[in-house]
This record gives sequence, C-alpha cells and structure tokens, in this order.
Amino acid sequence: MRAFNYQKPSTLAEATSLVATERRHTVFLAGGTDLLGTMKDDIHTEYPEVVIDLKGIAGISSISVDANRLRIGALVTLHELSTSPLVNELCPAVTQAASSVAFREIRQAGTIGGNICQESRCWYYRYPGPEGFHCLRKGGDRCFAILGENDLHSVFGSARVGTPPCVTDCPIGIRVPDYLADVRDNEIDVAAQKLFAVNPFVAITGRVCPHFCQNRCARGDTDVSVGIRNVERYIGDYILEHGEQFFTPQRTSNGRSVAVVGSGPAGLAAAYYLALCGCHVTIFEKDSAAGGMLWYGVPEFRLPKTVLSRLLSLLEAMGIAFRLSEEIGTSISIEKLKQDHDLVYLAPGAASDNTCGIPGEEHADSGLAFLRRMTYTPPDLRGMKVGVVGGGNVAIDCARTAVRCGAAETHLICRESHEEMPAYAEETEEAANEGVVFHFLRAPISVKTENGKVRGLSLIGVEWDKPDLSGVRSTHPVRGSEEFSEFDLVIMAIGQKLDRSVLKHIGVKANRQGYIVADQDEFSTSDPSIYAGGDAVNNGPRSIIEAVASGRNAATAMATAMGIRPIGPIASDTPSLTSCGDEALDETDPVPMPTVETSDRLLDVEDVIGLDAAGARAEAMRCINCSCVDVTASDMAPVLTALKAEITTTERTVTAEHFFHVGTNATTILKRGEIVTQVAIPLSLPGDGKRHVQQYVKYKLRNGNAFPRVGIALNMVL
Repeated sequence: MRAFNYQKPSTLAEATSLVATERRHTVFLAGGTDLLGTMKDDIHTEYPEVVIDLKGIAGISSISVDANRLRIGALVTLHELSTSPLVNELCPAVTQAASSVAFREIRQAGTIGGNICQESRCWYYRYPGPEGFHCLRKGGDRCFAILGENDLHSVFGSARVGTPPCVTDCPIGIRVPDYLADVRDNEIDVAAQKLFAVNPFVAITGRVCPHFCQNRCARGDTDVSVGIRNVERYIGDYILEHGEQFFTPQRTSNGRSVAVVGSGPAGLAAAYYLALCGCHVTIFEKDSAAGGMLWYGVPEFRLPKTVLSRLLSLLEAMGIAFRLSEEIGTSISIEKLKQDHDLVYLAPGAASDNTCGIPGEEHADSGLAFLRRMTYTPPDLRGMKVGVVGGGNVAIDCARTAVRCGAAETHLICRESHEEMPAYAEETEEAANEGVVFHFLRAPISVKTENGKVRGLSLIGVEWDKPDLSGVRSTHPVRGSEEFSEFDLVIMAIGQKLDRSVLKHIGVKANRQGYIVADQDEFSTSDPSIYAGGDAVNNGPRSIIEAVASGRNAATAMATAMGIRPIGPIASDTPSLTSCGDEALDETDPVPMPTVETSDRLLDVEDVIGLDAAGARAEAMRCINCSCVDVTASDMAPVLTALKAEITTTERTVTAEHFFHVGTNATTILKRGEIVTQVAIPLSLPGDGKRHVQQYVKYKLRNGNAFPRVGIALNMVL
C-alpha cells in the first residue's frame, strides 16, 4: 500500500471542510473493509492521497424510530443491524441483508454507510495496475465481462454506465444500442423514430456512410463488428416508405426566414432542422437538380437517384422551398439574400477538383466532371484502357464507373500504400472484385498526348517521409523508377476543394487554403448575418454524416441567434437495466448483405439489395449492448430500494432507487465531499389490517467469499 495522509475529524462539518480545502484526491473511510483493500490492490489510476476517517463522529451511529420511520445512522455497523431486535421486528429484510455480509469480523467493522457506497466487485474492474482492464466502470468503452469470464455477473441485464464507442464515434451521436434493441424486439417503428430524431437522412447514410460506429465495436474483439450500417439502411428504407409519418410539416411559423446556399447534405440538414423550428427556409442551388454531391458525385449503383428524389420531395412537402439554377454572383447576389432573409447559411461544398500541376494535365478528365457526365450521357468506354489517378472515394467511384461503362481495363494509380488509402476499405475491395487493377506508391509525372489525344501517363515510384513536427508527411520520388503506361483515358481524381470563385461574391473572410472562416461551435462568419458549414469550412471534403452533423449544429446556432428555441437533444429513454439477445454471447458471422452478382452490375442499378426484416433483426441480435453486467457489491442496496428507503447526506435527501445510480468510477450519486448521514425506512401503519412480508435472498458461490452474485429483496403487502 502506498503512503497517504490520514485525517480524523470530530464532526461532519470538519470532514466536509477538509475536502473543500484539500486539492488532492480525497476519500472517506467509513468501515475500512472495502476501501483499504482497493488501496492495497492499487486498482485505480489515481491513488487516494488523503483518507478522511469518519468513524467516531458523533450523531450518526444510532438506531431510532420516529414519524413512522426506522432511522439508521450511517455509522451503525452491520453487526448491530444483524443483532438488533428492533430492526428485526420492523424491517426483517434489513437484518437478513446485514447478516449475509461475509464474516462476523467484517460485519463488526463494516457500516451501513460504507456498505451502500462500496465499489464494484467485478474482477475486470478490480484488476490492479496500469495494465488493468479499462472497463466501462473505469471510464473505458466496453464491459469485458460480457464476452469474457462472466459467470459471476448479472443474469438479469446490464446497466448503462459509460457511452459505448459506437455512439462516441458517430459524428451525430446516434444511440446505436437503443434502436438495435428495438429492432430485436420487432419494434421497427420505434427504432425508426429514435434514429430519425437525430438523423433525417437515414436512407442515405445507410448506404454511403463510412460507418465510424463500427470501427471500435466491442463485438469485433470476438469475431466481426455488428453490421450497424446494414441495419440502418433497412430502417432508412422503412422511413422512406412511411415518409409522411416522419417528415411532418413545420410547426406554426415563427416569422423568421433563412436562405440556405447549397443543397448538399450540410445544406439539407440545416434546412430541415430550421424548418422544424418554424422558420421559412429557401434553398438556393446553382445546378438544375438539388442534392449537390449526393446527386452528381455519388454513382447510382451506390445511391440511387430514386432514393434522393424521394427525400427531396418529402422536404418540399414540409414547406422547404427549392430554387434551382440560382448561382450567387450570377443570377442572385448575396446582398439580395441578406435583404430578403434574417440569416444566410452557406454550404456550397467542396465541389471543385484539385490539380497536381503536371504537364498535359489539361488533357485529362477531372473526377467530378467524369461522374457528373453519368447523370446525362454515360460515355461508351468499350475496348478502352482507363487510368484513374487518386486514392480517395471519388477515385474509386470513377474506377468502378469506368468498369460499368465497358472499359477493357481500368487501372487506379495512387501515391499511398494499400493500407493508407483514404478510400473506404469496402469500396476498395468491391473495386478489386470488379477487376480494377491497383498501382500503389506511384505518382504521375505527366500526361502524354499525341495529336491532341491522350496516350498515357508517365509515372514514378514514391516513398513516404517520416512525419514532421506538425505531424504532416510528404513523399519523395524514387530514382530510376520512372515508367510509361498507355491509357486511352486518364481521369484525375486527387481530391476536391471549394471553388474560389464563390468567395468573390459572398464577402466573408477566407483562410489561406481558400475556405470560409467560421466559428467552430457557432458557425458564424465575419459577417454577422451569414453562417457557414459543411465542406466549405472544413478545409476539404469529409464524410456525408459529418456534413449532416455540421448542418444540424449550424441550425441550432442560427435558431439560438434568432431567439428561437432550437430542436434540442432527444432525452434518452434507455431503461435502467438493458439486455442483449442470447445469440450475442456466441461467436457469430455477420448476416450477409445481399448484392448483385459482379458480372450483372450496371451503372444505374444499386449493387446492394439490402437486408429484409429477418436479416436486420438477426444482425441486431449480434449487438452485445455494451453495458456493465457487474452486480452491486452492496447487500443493502436491493433491500433499501425495495423498502423505498430515503438516504440523507450532508447536502440532500434522495430515494434509494435514485441513490444507487451506476456511473463511471461510481456506484452512487454522491458528489465530491458529500457524506451519507442516515438511512430512513418508512414503516407500515399499525392496524392497517394487511400482512407485510419482507425477505432478502442472496446467491453466492461460497460462504468464504460472500459477495452477492445475485441479490433479491422482497417487500410484499398481502
């Protein structure tokens, strides 16, 4: 045991004063049977530097009855409770619980206050040293007991302690376990309502989201992460089918008007949430179709235009107006928008291609222009050899599109290694399955032409340097690795940026990279009437779900600025005890996602067919619902909860049910410096003519280690 400073105050006031003036980590000693053991084992990353001994403080160690309440002082020992005739007569379950605590020597030292404030008894929580398990109770992101050695843990369910990684890693904080539980219960409408409340575009993200939620899924430690996106897509299609039930018209108008520039995911999300607040919203889009990059930049075999069209029509039905072929600086001015609306939200996206500045580049197609052509007249590439330069998602989309246009060979050249490609792994895998040939760690030197026609690419090998002090890595060419590759068509897809011409017409401050400068939290710009978000302020394109999050947060900021109550966070209705299906405890393979055979894939037909109801439920069954399955170490906790006891501290009086709140590094709601002083149990009224039955039953593995594995308290009125 490490050294600590020992304090023994004589009053409660002195004890609380010591905590108030003490900056070091401080703990209270009420009995010592649990605290000293945790200190000896050194189970916490922060060791207690000061121990304040409460034993001996007068006024909190007696048992009495008044006002139809049995009052037990916090320092009454468990031995006193187990041998008290008064307690046994009035509350026999308390006597039984006190008697069940380990050995007599421990009961003589342990107090009721100490018993109800005990820490978790889980082996994973108690594992000592810095190499110990970083479980939910310790502020980690998973409960190792769920799929590990869990025979000593709850059979009734688990408690939500921390936030699982599927929630923390989602840019908009979708509570994944909650709606998956509804899917398991065949409550699809309930699941859809929960998901839609935080993400109105589920049908889109269920198809093209990079599913950050799956990256650290605890299920992946055992076999394969839960296919969250696949279940989300099923729910998204359900929402589309019942669209009028979800996309309800805006509530009574508040008289405010907002102009949204850009109809990509950030603009659509901002418009939706502002409309929910009662604002009149008009979206201005420079193209002839709404959707931004969703319409022109994502191939139909990944996101069908029928899906996007359905969503746009539902937004229109809510009262959101769309003005197409309206470009700032051409057909309408920013001054006019400011004049006609209370606020303007800029979300033009990053829809302009980057260039690499090599000779002959002007003869190559740009990635975004190539994808845009698919909306109008897809090119006939039969018999042609196509080279795509880039390692991101647009490059992969271009390569897969070229295959569908009949290209005899499609090659993708990128400067990253396979492992470091920024494109989503499953898209890269699908491209390889479709015949795309990858050339890693290669960079173009020039685009070669003959008589104005592309002949091919001069390439060179590259190596990556170590990160500099700012963490940035760069490449250098490998001498002697030059080569020439013949191509009939070269597509440059090396990233996107904001069209700088947009900045000329909006009059707000931009950074050196040519993006709009906006407050990170408030989304305000240098012009107080203009807000901005999405890729236009992100120094480059990000995921669709991040754009949706940006639009939602910007809408909240704008509503607040206009004095409107924004649509706030949805209150969680997660029950105190959660559960998962029995199937989740066995090793399982994910439910296969039905797809079109590679040889049958087309430009305008979706590759992925999607799960049916049974498949979605089976996949949801694989979720282990990352909650804590530890059983409280306190024998008194279930008894006091069943008897509707009240617990008084130096600051307040709360019900036992509320007091035993499971949290990170906590099993109660006690705050720093707050001390339990008394437990009060309401007594049955004499002469009420009813029979009152109390009992405490405890399951334990052996008498020598009498911690409860299951503790059940009974309080019946017959």
